[in-house]
Amino acid sequence: IAEQFRRTVRNTDQADRDLFFERILKNIGQQGSGVLEPGDVNEAGDEYAFGFKGTSENFINLPGPAGVATSINFWGGLGDAAFNLTDEKLRTQDFACTGYDVDDDTTYEFAEGIDILAVPTPVQLKDEFFTYDAKYIRDGSSVVVRRTLKFHTQKAVCTPDDFRRLQPSLQRIIRDLKSQIIVRGT
Repeated sequence: IAEQFRRTVRNTDQADRDLFFERILKNIGQQGSGVLEPGDVNEAGDEYAFGFKGTSENFINLPGPAGVATSINFWGGLGDAAFNLTDEKLRTQDFACTGYDVDDDTTYEFAEGIDILAVPTPVQLKDEFFTYDAKYIRDGSSVVVRRTLKFHTQKAVCTPDDFRRLQPSLQRIIRDLKSQIIVRGT
């Protein structure tokens, strides 16, 4: 899928790139501004890295304690990869299930006067379908969320039995993706 993302970014004109982050924030009910860091859109190969950097006003409801989502599924990231496997609650027919290897690094920089009370517990998981690693690194007024997810399947089509067997690990990954950083504003 690396080439699909490169092609999409490469074929998006600069004016639309400039509005991209704003549109993404709007889709999650936020207002703000930022930039798309497109990475090398002319590179070839199985890997492609791009990023977003921006600011949103009132991202969390302060004053008082509040939870900040550790996963914001902007566009094709790790959360999207995992959540796409939850589109169906039950599979009765074979389905497409190509493997992938996705990394997400997100840094939250909190303003002065916001205390970080708690970060999620790290998660490591490895089984026949997934390798998942989530770390939460607190550094002063910032928290870095670093996650990797590999869905390792040697086939392009999975069975309903495969789907049933991947559920316990997938649900653990989803729980982690829904975890929160707890902060308090003064």
